[in-house]
Amino acid sequence: GYDVARVWLQGDGQRCSHGTAGGHAIKQASAKVGDGNMWYRPQETSRVRELYQSCQSTCAKGDAQVSGDKCEVQDRKALAFLRGDGGYVCD
Repeated sequence: GYDVARVWLQGDGQRCSHGTAGGHAIKQASAKVGDGNMWYRPQETSRVRELYQSCQSTCAKGDAQVSGDKCEVQDRKALAFLRGDGGYVCD
């Protein structure tokens, strides 16, 4: 959930529940800080945790959805492994 929530909060895709108290808490605190990072107050932890639990990724972490039915592999090590460039072993 957390990585997906971060992507969603930045407006870069993925799916999380809209209008949650946790999402509101993060957006409000982040706007106050204004440094481009995502923040929330410690007392909002339970609400933020509920937001994280609502998130579902469209593609694997770090990969881009390029159309409705395709995700593009972005991980350099995975790409090297898949291309057979050598030196990388995956489980």
